Amino acid sequence: MTEAPDIPLDLHDIQGNIIKAYGHDDYFAARHMLYQVHNGEQGRGFIRALFPRVTNSAPWSRKEAIRRDNPKPAVTLNIAFTFAGLQALGLPEASLLTFPEEFMSGMAKRRDILGDDGKSAPEHWGLEPGGHMIHQGSPRTEPAKMSERFS
Repeated sequence: MTEAPDIPLDLHDIQGNIIKAYGHDDYFAARHMLYQVHNGEQGRGFIRALFPRVTNSAPWSRKEAIRRDNPKPAVTLNIAFTFAGLQALGLPEASLLTFPEEFMSGMAKRRDILGDDGKSAPEHWGLEPGGHMIHQGSPRTEPAKMSERFS
């Protein structure tokens, strides 16, 4: 077995929810908002508008001098995509084919494996059949604050 190269990670380029356990940073609630993409160009514009607000994994410091450069946010924002959402956004086919089959098939088709039955079944998700969605979450955000934050 070959050893993986020791490549340093740029935590400013990795979403915060990938590295951090937000519950340890006093973020005890999350709100997940689902979006469907009906127009790839507009969807990409929406992502570009959100991009500067996405929380990264760079450490928050208790030291005042460092905190000014990377303060702990009052609210975090992370964004995730379904395979259908990436297709609707116009990701190149060559890139789409690099994802694992489990991701490409989608959660609804894997309902039995995931335990999505009864009230959790896909027919209760409130999406159009075959709908494309972008999934983003923002812990500890109230609806009024969301509209202020993205206006």
